[in-house]
Amino acid sequence: MINIISIKKNHTLYEILKSIVKDFDHNINILGLDSPGGINEAIYLNRENFELPFFLYLEEPTTFDGITSEEAPRSPVDKEVLNLFLDNKNFVGFISHIKDTCRLMTERYKKNCYHLPLSSSDKDLSLIRQRIESLHEGRSVNLFASSSWLDVNDHNFFNRGGIIIDELVSRLLSDNVDINLTYKSPRLLSSQNEYPKNTNIIHEYLPKNKLEDVMYRQDIFLLPSRQVHSNSLTEAFSFGMLCVVSAGWGMSEFCVDDLNCLMHKIESPSFERSKNRHYEDYLNNIVPRIKNLCNNRELLIKKSENTLSWYLTNHCRENHINNFDRLLNHAMYKGVI
Repeated sequence: MINIISIKKNHTLYEILKSIVKDFDHNINILGLDSPGGINEAIYLNRENFELPFFLYLEEPTTFDGITSEEAPRSPVDKEVLNLFLDNKNFVGFISHIKDTCRLMTERYKKNCYHLPLSSSDKDLSLIRQRIESLHEGRSVNLFASSSWLDVNDHNFFNRGGIIIDELVSRLLSDNVDINLTYKSPRLLSSQNEYPKNTNIIHEYLPKNKLEDVMYRQDIFLLPSRQVHSNSLTEAFSFGMLCVVSAGWGMSEFCVDDLNCLMHKIESPSFERSKNRHYEDYLNNIVPRIKNLCNNRELLIKKSENTLSWYLTNHCRENHINNFDRLLNHAMYKGVI
């Protein structure tokens, strides 16, 4: 038996891990440890979690040690707590779908960190290709954005570039670009007041099947965020959605400008709750590029097809399963399991 400890049980990555190991030959137990206070919580320190070989699955280093380069860092985790993991004879190493996390964890702790590219569930490719082909028909281009339905304090909204998205959509619509926006968010938008017929704000929680029904109809995913949101990007790519992103931390591992995304750096020290002069350069770069795609349907179709092809080559569920199997076999071959 191998334990793979995922930091959160109530998280998409936990469900992905469970789904990809269900048919494995290896005897694997996925532990999702709910802990709002991070790794210091007592549930992490349960002796039973460490009696078998175990990996720690992380998205970013802060999840483990509390260390961040931001101006207002989280409290670093006590070294005695970290050493309960690092000095344990059953600790195999870290796993992350982000290469920079692997690099940082290896440098900081001199422990193995295995890179495991992310995937999304298999989609109905015929529906996706029908949607892409329907762009020939002169319909509106559908833009999609999402923050967390639990985002009661709006942190997720702002960190995912909500203010930028609101302004971006207003500028496109004021320039008579034929778009509609669907935004899964608890927050109202200014663009919704200006253009109610072109904006659909989903305030309620949507189960996975209902959310997928919405996403099958979308063409471009908007995520000008502070840093990478890897599962959101992977999910959008799996629907053949070109993504509009920033050049924040981790983005370059998933996004290639003009291949599967439109990318531009946001020159801003922080993501604020009001219009920010630092956003202007980003908007001046991105808005004309979206407008060009909406007015040049052949180009948008080509980029949508390229995005879907890139996803199927690099991040499909079959690849994810095979990569995870190879990772475990490699660890066993090295004698660490």
